[in-house]
Amino acid sequence: MSEKYEFIADCAATAADGDSADAPSIQKMCTWLKVSKSGFYDWRGRPMSATARRREELAVKIQALFDYNDGVYGYR
Repeated sequence: MSEKYEFIADCAATAADGDSADAPSIQKMCTWLKVSKSGFYDWRGRPMSATARRREELAVKIQALFDYNDGVYGYR
């Protein structure tokens, strides 16, 4: 379920950044993805879980190591 909410949030943020007058509303996206609008807003208002925080921290560290190694992963 969280993936659907993240998709809706990303689309809404992209639409807010640009001149996307034809972008679908949050209500339409919730209907298309078969999730409730109230569930989306409840999810958006929740604090980040400990697992999500840890994953985000790991992603930053992994990206830094990847960049440090000139975009090469693995040991060879």
